[in-house]
Amino acid sequence: MRGYSGQGNASEYADTYERYTSQEGEVEWKYGNVKFDDTVTFDGVVFGVFKTLVLKGGGADAILGLVKNEYKDIRPSFLSQTSIRSLQFDFVHSTFRASENRLISPDRDFIPLLDLKQRYGAPVQHYIALVESFIVNGSRVRTPRPIYAMIDTGSSGLYITENMYYDLQREARGWRSAEVAFTTKQGNRISMKAARPNPLFLCLPASFPWLPEESAYLIVVGIAFLENTVLTLDADESKMLLEVPAS
Repeated sequence: MRGYSGQGNASEYADTYERYTSQEGEVEWKYGNVKFDDTVTFDGVVFGVFKTLVLKGGGADAILGLVKNEYKDIRPSFLSQTSIRSLQFDFVHSTFRASENRLISPDRDFIPLLDLKQRYGAPVQHYIALVESFIVNGSRVRTPRPIYAMIDTGSSGLYITENMYYDLQREARGWRSAEVAFTTKQGNRISMKAARPNPLFLCLPASFPWLPEESAYLIVVGIAFLENTVLTLDADESKMLLEVPAS
């Protein structure tokens, strides 16, 4: 969360050490008011503030948490404390919208989101979809296990589980481009691309202790892939809509 300047009061929660794909560090948990676009205010929301910080491609000063479903023994996310169900990130016009209503109409095609919290024991229900194809430097990556992609607006580039990253790095001999494609509910193909020389196109290894290495691979897709798109997420219905507006 950027724009944080020291607001908030001490909460009932003790400090923790939090690890995210793009950064990690000691976090102090506070509560206070959160305001979007100077119009909508949420009162008494618990959020985290980094006391120490190790950057790995991120740079937020505070943590809100834009996932809705989580295990009860972890710190509360922002969405779990509100009645918000839908989020929309318009990277074309640099706007953000949070709504208690559907932002994806029932007649729209969409990319189904999966609950790896139930399947593998992830701590929260991230915005994750099954990857139809993963292409690095123009060559399709072929694996014996499924690849899942986590959409993370708090990350800059591409993070890949270590059990895949180092093999790919040896083969790729430098990360020049990547494409991640999904299959929609109606069978259509939607892809996201990023490449050099975009400075946000960082490719780094990541570890997810809750994901069994023998079961699947996980990649985290960040802002470099979302530029010039409109991303809409429905947490209640597990839907994702990815649009590229006509120029």
